[in-house]
Amino acid sequence: MILINPSRIPKSARRLQRILHREGIPHFLVCESESHFMKAVKAFASSEHRHLLIHGGDGTIHRALNVLFPELIFAPHTPEKSIGFLRGGSGNGYHDSYRVPLFMKRQLRVYAESMMRGNVLDVDLLKIKQGTGVWYGQLFGIGFDVDVLKRRSARKGALAGTQMPKPGLLNYTLATLASILS
Repeated sequence: MILINPSRIPKSARRLQRILHREGIPHFLVCESESHFMKAVKAFASSEHRHLLIHGGDGTIHRALNVLFPELIFAPHTPEKSIGFLRGGSGNGYHDSYRVPLFMKRQLRVYAESMMRGNVLDVDLLKIKQGTGVWYGQLFGIGFDVDVLKRRSARKGALAGTQMPKPGLLNYTLATLASILS
């Protein structure tokens, strides 16, 4: 199953959809909203599908992990599941840490080959408890990266009255330059 977050880098999401249609890959879903994405990840957890590919950035992946793992932990009879990440964000830290290839067709070939051969990499997962909240993650940002993300969020908040970061490489780049210059 492939989930696409079109709000991150829409051009990349459209390119991925064209490739999937051309290759005849039937199991993909373009999510319409964050809640639609969360419901789709939750549905995957209880489905017969074993592999999930997510197109999006680090934030999309983080949200998926935080929906998927509580579902799997409390559903002991669920068959083993794997999750992979297709590049679709501005930073792509998860993707870089797993050496996901840069080009979309190559990413799809690598994941298809891995699934056919049963090549799945077990990784440690952080379980972070704060008050009554529990978060799951595999990477966490510190230092410069956190500064960039805070600047990106502040920039969006000043422009639109919200703390949701504006998607796209341009906004990430502007926040990075502001961090470097400061």
